[in-house]
Amino acid sequence: MHPKLLAIIRQISDWYKRKINKDGGDNDPKILVIIRREARKLVEVVAESLAIVQGITTATSESSQMMYDAVSKQLDTCNCLILLATQIGQDFPWALFSLVVEYEYIQGSAWLELCQRQNIRHIALKTIPATGGTADMRKGWQSGILEGTEEDTSTQSQGGKALKLIASADVILCSQLLQLLESKHDIMLLERNYSKMISDSSSNKLYFADLIVDEQSGIVLQELHQLSEAHTVEPVVNRMTKLSLQYSVCWLILYTNKGKHTGYPLGGQTVNNLARLQAALTQFSIKNDGYEVKVLFADGLCEVAQLIRQIVDNAAKTTRNWNQADWHTRSWLTNTVSKHEKVLLQFPCLNAYSAQIMLTAAPLKKLLTMSLPELISTCPWIQHKTLKASMV
Repeated sequence: MHPKLLAIIRQISDWYKRKINKDGGDNDPKILVIIRREARKLVEVVAESLAIVQGITTATSESSQMMYDAVSKQLDTCNCLILLATQIGQDFPWALFSLVVEYEYIQGSAWLELCQRQNIRHIALKTIPATGGTADMRKGWQSGILEGTEEDTSTQSQGGKALKLIASADVILCSQLLQLLESKHDIMLLERNYSKMISDSSSNKLYFADLIVDEQSGIVLQELHQLSEAHTVEPVVNRMTKLSLQYSVCWLILYTNKGKHTGYPLGGQTVNNLARLQAALTQFSIKNDGYEVKVLFADGLCEVAQLIRQIVDNAAKTTRNWNQADWHTRSWLTNTVSKHEKVLLQFPCLNAYSAQIMLTAAPLKKLLTMSLPELISTCPWIQHKTLKASMV
């Protein structure tokens, strides 16, 4: 089978499983696959290939233009529709679909922008040529695959599976960033809605990162636009300070969001606030207490997604607690939050990643009654300062 067909089978299969697990079995998400070339034989081949995916029922159409009634009727009997680009007109019912796959993506695709506007997940496949002149290397034109939405080569996780990161509800609500991470950078986010987990008495004491890379690394996302007013630096510094109990390194990504704010990103008091913020954060390097804050700047959400992927790759290379297979597999991470995880998250020194690791090592009741030496022995992956703080 052509490598590109294998890629689309894997992408749709993985997305469909995640969607069903997240939304429940009562939901039947619909998928649209677009073939740009006028090649009906290719449409048939793609339909036949995807039909082997569990839960996927494919269909094609001979109509020259697919309007709402025709599409709706087709989706009564299938959940994956494969169409030629020429069959999609101005009145096409995009809202009926949860996922759009471009089998032959080209840069500047209008469908990508449309999907972003309508909050529809988008996956793009593009064949890329191999460099060089030998016959074997020229075969790369047919077998090279780019999975993403731009021409930059995507970084694939070990074993071809999406890497799981824990994300706050705010990140999940940013559909464009969510889409970029999933479709281009092969990162799947597991939501933790912290506002629903913490008690009212703890709400002013607990702080969480926007993304958890592993037990030692967290990421905080901060819009530059939000630093344009007075008294906006202190909450950021306070948050980064509190996170020192949970991580050895925390990445602060300061970014512009052009889709949300069109004005000058450094207006108001932003420049002065950035200087104050940088000065305040240098304290962590001076103290040398096993915690470091690294500040990065990103011009737009595309760069934010790229930086997140680079941070993830850096953490994978530098980890001393895990072998590469275990670090990438993360079999202990779950989509749903257990009651025991909620209990551990009441400790200011623990993040959701560390909590789940600890619960795989010992039952909650036993963890809560252990001495510090016992905790260190049972949970060798967790920093000693974190375990010590949990004893207070």
